[in-house]
Amino acid sequence: MEIENCFDFEHWISTIEYHLLSREMTEKETIAGCKQAVSYHVPVVCVKPCYVHQSVAVLRGTDTKAATVIGYPFGDLPTSIKAKETKLALTEGVLELNMVANTSLLIDGNDGSFKKDIESICCLARMNGALLNVIINSGFLSNELLRKAAEYSEKIGAAWLSPSTGIDETNEDEFLPIIKEAIDGKINVKTMTSVESFDTWLRNYELGFRRFATKDLGILIKSFEKDQ
Repeated sequence: MEIENCFDFEHWISTIEYHLLSREMTEKETIAGCKQAVSYHVPVVCVKPCYVHQSVAVLRGTDTKAATVIGYPFGDLPTSIKAKETKLALTEGVLELNMVANTSLLIDGNDGSFKKDIESICCLARMNGALLNVIINSGFLSNELLRKAAEYSEKIGAAWLSPSTGIDETNEDEFLPIIKEAIDGKINVKTMTSVESFDTWLRNYELGFRRFATKDLGILIKSFEKDQ
């Protein structure tokens, strides 16, 4: 999408990923959020694993896809558990996965296990026609390790990459120069911190992000409409 097209609602909304992941989010609120996303043609809704089945049922037959998280929020589950989470989500109809990489393995110098952790989930996603976003808890990594994590994710075949610090809000753009250099434009970068204004969306777009998480779709859309 060219920057001059950012003010076209259809182009703009196609970059949004609605996150229904808050700890207090109920099943009823999740279903309502899915229906809201459908009404605005948001391409992806990311829900908690316990509400995947219900969300897929609501989204079936629409142009909005269901996504969920794997190994959330810190990525430190054994790969075998992440694989089971992934298989269940894919069986229930999820088409996109946000998996948290196990950055502890990199810090330990165990690059092979780090790559295997990502590759296992990426292969399962590919086999089922789903896309994988790798979330890197970047705040705990040196620049060298962050570069490694990004390079491994790109080579293994992730569709997206997200810098993060776990469950905390963060200035993701501080990690972006290192990540962009490592991936060399071969995959896209997604925010995991909630974008809740058009100005913030535009600033992040200009920095190089190409998909934008939000936990309050209504506020974000009002901001877009206000700024037009």
